[in-house]
Amino acid sequence: MVTLFVNSEPDVYEAQAKSAIERKINLPRIETPAKNLILMIGDGMGVSTVTASRILKGQTEGAAFGEEAQHHMETFPYVGTSKVLSVNAH
Repeated sequence: MVTLFVNSEPDVYEAQAKSAIERKINLPRIETPAKNLILMIGDGMGVSTVTASRILKGQTEGAAFGEEAQHHMETFPYVGTSKVLSVNAH
């Protein structure tokens, strides 16, 4: 059983978000062509699924809230997402 902890201090989350944005903004720009490209296709790995798994990972590792945890893929300097729909879906 996993216990869900909620931080009642929104400033904590705001500070973490600002810090994460600053780290991303200050990443050095890569000017050279890429030697390799790794494309990971995670079917069913939407934002909500990844968030839920991050919280579970953090809580099972003993973090107070779980949200503090990170998956390895979330530490990559450049990440993108896409939404794909079939041509004949209704």
